[in-house]
Amino acid sequence: MVDEFQRVSRMSLWKEASPEETDRIIEKVAREVIEREMDLPATLLIGTLRPVSYIGGQLGRVFLAPFTPLFENLPYEYISVFEKNENLVRLINRISELGEEKETEKKKKKEELKGEKRRDVFGWIRGLVQGNREGSTSSSESIG
Repeated sequence: MVDEFQRVSRMSLWKEASPEETDRIIEKVAREVIEREMDLPATLLIGTLRPVSYIGGQLGRVFLAPFTPLFENLPYEYISVFEKNENLVRLINRISELGEEKETEKKKKKEELKGEKRRDVFGWIRGLVQGNREGSTSSSESIG
C-alpha cells in the first residue's frame, strides 16, 4: 500500500517542471509545430488562449486526477509548463525564431535552384543554337 502511494505521488499532477524540463518541453513543442508547418495557427491559438491558460491548467489537473494511476508515463509536467503565461510567451517566441530560420533556409535553397536552372536554360539554348548551326550546314550540303 505504501509503495503504491509513493508511485502515484511521484507522478503527481501537481508536480512542477524544473527549468531544464521547461526548456526541453518548450523546444520540443516548438520544433513539432515548425515540422508540421503550423506556426501561424499555433501562434494564434496560443496567443488567444494565453489569458485563460492558468484556469485551463487547473481544470486539466482536476479532470485528469482520477486517471493518474492509469497513465503512468503521461508527462504531467506539460500542464505546469503551459499554465504559466511567461512560458507561453517563450513558446511563441521560439516558434517565431524557428519559423524564421526555416524560411531563411528555404530562400537559400530556392536561390541555389534558381542558379542551377539558369545554367541549365543557357546550356539548353546553346545546344539549340549549336544544333541549328550544324543542322543548317548539313542541310546546305545535302541541297548542293
